[in-house]
Amino acid sequence: MSSIRTTALLCASLALAAPAWAEDAAPFVTQLRLPARDTALDTFAWRRGDDVLVSRADLARLSIQAPGAEERVSLASVPGLTYALDDAAAAIVLTCSARCFDVQRLAPRAEHTASPLQNARGAYMNYDAEAQWLDGRGVVASGVAEGAMFGPWGLVESSWLGASTGEARGLARLETRWTVDRPEQHLRMRIGDSSAIAASGAPVRFGGVQIGRHFGLQPSLITHPTATLSGEAQSASTVELYVDGALRAREHVAAGPFAFENAPLVTGAGEAELVVTDVAGRQQVITRPFFVSMALLRPGLSDWSVSAGAERLAFGRENADYGESFVSGRYRLGLTNTVTAEAGIDVGDASTTFQAGATAAHIMFGQVRLAHAETADGGATEAAWLYQTSRWSLGLQSETRDPSFSMLGLRDNRLLRSTAMQASVNLEHYGSASFVAAAVDEVEASEARTYALSYSPDLTFGTLTARLLYTEREERELSFGLHFALALDSDISHSFAYEIDDYGATYRASSQRSPAFGGGDGWRARSVFGRQQRLEFSGSRRGRIGDTVVQVARTQEDVGARLQHSGSIGAIEGYRFAARPIRGAFALVDVGSPNVGIARDRLNIGATGRDGRVIATGLRPYDVNAISLSADDLPFDHATAATEIRVAPGEGAGVVVRFTESTQTLTEAHARMANGAFAMRGDILIRLRDGARFPIGANGRVVLLGLERGDVFELASNRRCSTAGGENVTSPDLVISCAA
Repeated sequence: MSSIRTTALLCASLALAAPAWAEDAAPFVTQLRLPARDTALDTFAWRRGDDVLVSRADLARLSIQAPGAEERVSLASVPGLTYALDDAAAAIVLTCSARCFDVQRLAPRAEHTASPLQNARGAYMNYDAEAQWLDGRGVVASGVAEGAMFGPWGLVESSWLGASTGEARGLARLETRWTVDRPEQHLRMRIGDSSAIAASGAPVRFGGVQIGRHFGLQPSLITHPTATLSGEAQSASTVELYVDGALRAREHVAAGPFAFENAPLVTGAGEAELVVTDVAGRQQVITRPFFVSMALLRPGLSDWSVSAGAERLAFGRENADYGESFVSGRYRLGLTNTVTAEAGIDVGDASTTFQAGATAAHIMFGQVRLAHAETADGGATEAAWLYQTSRWSLGLQSETRDPSFSMLGLRDNRLLRSTAMQASVNLEHYGSASFVAAAVDEVEASEARTYALSYSPDLTFGTLTARLLYTEREERELSFGLHFALALDSDISHSFAYEIDDYGATYRASSQRSPAFGGGDGWRARSVFGRQQRLEFSGSRRGRIGDTVVQVARTQEDVGARLQHSGSIGAIEGYRFAARPIRGAFALVDVGSPNVGIARDRLNIGATGRDGRVIATGLRPYDVNAISLSADDLPFDHATAATEIRVAPGEGAGVVVRFTESTQTLTEAHARMANGAFAMRGDILIRLRDGARFPIGANGRVVLLGLERGDVFELASNRRCSTAGGENVTSPDLVISCAA
């Protein structure tokens, strides 16, 4: 009967569609079979002489690429496709090579969808206060305060520095600005104090307006070119991606071509290996060399910024000391997968600077960058080369400037020439070694040279580094140092160092335990003796309202102590709080029950307070942050609709994460084994239909959420033990039977 109904439906569809099709082809009902993918599709086709035509939409359902744009496609016109008519089975059997299949796009970098921003409004102030006492000099107090207001309109910030004595005595304004971000367009606008990249490549502090592209507003966006890793599977297979011998991704593919998009490759040169394994265990290995450069932009992708304002002077000392006015622009464009071009211009009161450059990268020659800046008084040229692999790296850099060259942010230029070379090698079981050499030549100064050689053996019980340093300017100095670090347990580390130079030897030893991320106590003991003398001890505590450090120290000349506390106070959506310093972004987590453990990306950050709330700091702006709670900490009469919520807050802003109470019913039962004994306390019942987990308490007590007729549960400790699915969902006992 089902085949009759299918034929009737197809004929009806054909009758309705007939006026839109050409009348020179005879229709017939058939089944398109694709054995390579174990797929069959009931449809209709057309005969035109010896030719067979099918719908373009049907081919798309089978992931077969059809040429042209006609609604009907001749099977003979599809590249790589052959077919055979099976009149007895009323079917068309298709055989497809790699050319006729659509390419399967594999994306090993999973992207999670965050909950929409809750448009929270609020304000807070980060503070870092410190009091320092020195014997014979009294007490010196200092601190930094950063105020912020956030909402749908953006982020307003202002930071201040204060001290009781010294050159910075009193209050000094650091930065004040308003930031508006548009993540969808990767655009950021700032009004107030900011920094711009001058044509020289150096940052310049200024006050004014800045607008430009900011890729950090979408952290998952890959801006650099990535290697294309593709292959072909003859049948359903598993594809494993190895990068320099390490497994990075595993995906399942159907028969046909496939390609990895945004493959997780390492920076520099390397070798990727695709291992394709079919259901019969047959393997094919595809090897591809690659070179990844983060300095490049994808073809057609651009990065730009425009700034206008006045250069900031005496930062940290004066509140509003501004100098030269300017307008600046910078633009970068990815031309190809191997070349990115850049250009910049600075127009100021004193001069105009033009800059142009390009970066190229290829596995044959590595990464090369050339740039030149020119003003009316002179020019500056920069060149750099880098080749990096998992085994070794080598880099060279050179910069030359004319004596009269000056530009925005660099009016007092003293540099004439600088060169540097860096080399490193991974000796595997024998450790690693590196060498750095640099030379600087300045106006009216002798040339300075530095050479550094370091070696670290491959140790299983700690890390050891030996370093030899030679410097030369007015005087020559040679020094040698050893540094050894050791962690005896999970949270206490020790380090020892030895240094010797022309002035004598110095010995250092320290032990420390850092506070846990979620809160706790820590300490550090440090001693220095030899040419220098110092004893130091500090204790720290990370609490709900901030971090506190108490330190005492003694040197050959002085005895002193320091007390420091950093934290934040503020309000979000009417809720006032005191918390740890806010860096990046934060969330107000509302569970509704006290003492419930909260984690960010599975990292414990603390527990809810008496009001059932906690401030979660350290969230990554614009990235997906998973806020989860410990379901075991919830009271038996309180169940939440979810145990994890994903959010993506804006930079410097806060969001509200509410774990709403579930509307499902709670059922209290007792789990018993078939012999009548209670199930073991601490075991877990797993519901088969949704994987929900329910812990077993004393006397087999278990609270079940959303129990339905026919639910079957298994014991986590023994998956062969399960309950029978019954109709009575109010039974006080769940009887667990174990298969032999």
